Amino acid sequence: MTASGTGAIVGSTKAKGGDRIDAVAMTILWILSSVSDLQEYRIPNDLILAGWLAALICRLYMQGISGMGAGICCIVAGILILLPVYGIHGMGAGDIKLLSVIGGMYGMKIWMQTGIVFAILAALFSFVYMLINHLFVNRIRYFFQFVILDRKSRYYDAARDGRSMVIPLAPVMSLAYYIVLLYRLSGKVGV
Repeated sequence: MTASGTGAIVGSTKAKGGDRIDAVAMTILWILSSVSDLQEYRIPNDLILAGWLAALICRLYMQGISGMGAGICCIVAGILILLPVYGIHGMGAGDIKLLSVIGGMYGMKIWMQTGIVFAILAALFSFVYMLINHLFVNRIRYFFQFVILDRKSRYYDAARDGRSMVIPLAPVMSLAYYIVLLYRLSGKVGV
């Protein structure tokens, strides 16, 4: 792989104004997906598709065709890496696809950084939510049943739990994105 191809995978950008274009596109995506997730507990596929297209168009503009190809690879990798989390109902499919837009836009390095910050924030939000709603003991019991005793049972079961444990993650993910973005803009990490 050439040096320019490597930059495409990790997300370096060279085009004039490119850093503003992708930030504006992502801000629009975060607002729309957060509102949808808060109101309907889902992120529509057409919104995800628009995010993927925006990411690939930005990649094409900033890095050329190799960047666009790398963006496609990063989208697919982001989804495949998180499929096991979806399999145990730890995240919804829309949340996983939404996070993959970051990979498509910026590459796997920023996808991973955002994913780590998101996981920490989601754990904190979930913990506080369970404590406030007095669900902590039941959730821990369900978790141990799933992991240790009987893998056939589900950690999250819609019939049993309803929406009581559904936490809209798009706003949390957007917060993680902006934390990573601001940290990177502060110059504390190599861009």
